[in-house]
Amino acid sequence: MMKKCICMILLLFSIQVSAQHPGQAELAKAKAAHRLENYPEALKWFTLAAEKGNADAMYNLAYMYEYGEGMDQDYPKAMSWYRKSIAKGNIPSMIALGIIYQNTDMYLEAENSFRLAAEKGSADGMELLGNMFFLQEKYVHALDWYKKAAAKGKRDSMYQIGEIYEQGFGIKANALEAKRWFQQSAAKGHELAKEKLEGQ
Repeated sequence: MMKKCICMILLLFSIQVSAQHPGQAELAKAKAAHRLENYPEALKWFTLAAEKGNADAMYNLAYMYEYGEGMDQDYPKAMSWYRKSIAKGNIPSMIALGIIYQNTDMYLEAENSFRLAAEKGSADGMELLGNMFFLQEKYVHALDWYKKAAAKGKRDSMYQIGEIYEQGFGIKANALEAKRWFQQSAAKGHELAKEKLEGQ
């Protein structure tokens, strides 16, 4: 009787897991095929998993379309699958779609996509948002997002903060503060930060 109860509990648990994460079996097959660069097989299984509503599969499928893995590049299909994945809260899709928007000069859409990721706690989203504001010369906004990314360990953001303080972009220049940020970045292996410190 005990054994029967345990089996029933395990069965109910597996049904619950598959309901929460649909297409997991197909996703596993797709990833295995992708690792072997068997793109037709990967495409088949990612598609099946994506059609079952698996956000991770949607992201991977979009990636294959974006980079033309085993097929011609297809940006509209890539963007469509990224959007479907984003609707399910997939952060890598927010980043990837934002980069496509940025590369095609759709800056407002890129900003919105990066902001979605940043607000979900993505350090990459925070850094990319900082980069966008820096390029638009909105230095105070850039500094704010760089500091958030730096708090999560992003060495490029630490370096950019150093640059903002050193050059006085949008704020009063502060050599000591710049040096402090370059030191933090250099400690994480950032080569340009090391060069800055050697030149001081």
